[in-house]
Amino acid sequence: MLSIIIPVYNERATLKRLLEKVEASEVGLEKEIIIVDDFSTDGSREFLHELEGMRRHLIIGAREWYSALM
Repeated sequence: MLSIIIPVYNERATLKRLLEKVEASEVGLEKEIIIVDDFSTDGSREFLHELEGMRRHLIIGAREWYSALM
C-alpha cells in the first residue's frame, strides 16, 4: 500500500480536482490518502468530512495529529 500525505490549508476550491487526480493516477499499488488540514477557514475541513464517508482509504487529520507522527 502506498500512503500519500497531503497537507492542506484553505484549498477548498482545489480539493475535489486534487483528489480526483491522485485517485486516478496508476501506481501499481493500493493507495491510502491522508489529508492533514492546517485549520483552514474556507470550508476545506467540512468538505473533506463530507467526502470521508464516500471514499475508501481517505483519512482526515488535524495539524496536531500529523505533528505527533513526525
